[in-house]
Amino acid sequence: MEKDTKSKLNTIFNYYGRKGQEYKLVEEMAELTQAIIKNNRENIIEEMADVQNILLQLRLNFNSSERKQFVETFNKKIERQLNRIESEKNRI
Repeated sequence: MEKDTKSKLNTIFNYYGRKGQEYKLVEEMAELTQAIIKNNRENIIEEMADVQNILLQLRLNFNSSERKQFVETFNKKIERQLNRIESEKNRI
């Protein structure tokens, strides 16, 4: 991610604060859910961008312990899903 983008995201995060952005994330995720249910591709893209924007703000403001935990959990989730896929393929 570009330094300028990080700076802009941090400016937004610092203005609204962690709690404010966490509440906003819940709102944006609900809007994304509705767009997916309605299968509205244009709205899905817009709401995905909103959700990603706030997720990045939160992630950029993790402390070092949280960053480490996130990366470890993220990688575990990928491996878990790949294992599930492999198990499903073996059942067929």
